[in-house]
Amino acid sequence: MHWNGEIIASELQDPLLHSARMLIAESYMTHQEILDKYDSIQQEIDRVSAEVIKLPKLSMIQVKFLTKQIILVLSSAQFLISGEKQL
Repeated sequence: MHWNGEIIASELQDPLLHSARMLIAESYMTHQEILDKYDSIQQEIDRVSAEVIKLPKLSMIQVKFLTKQIILVLSSAQFLISGEKQL
């Protein structure tokens, strides 16, 4: 497949682009509204990143602890949604 065809095939599978196509098809958002939202989110990411980069780094122990806490929260949320324990 030619590289241009590969790009098109890849874009057809991209979840973000697929969601955008659905929003436009169902008239929830216009093409321009989606682009504006994307730009707005990118600006927020840039703003938060600029702040976070100045903060002290976490130690490996802190990272491991927080990872375990996140897993517990996600497991609890999954349990609440599904009604069965998923650990």
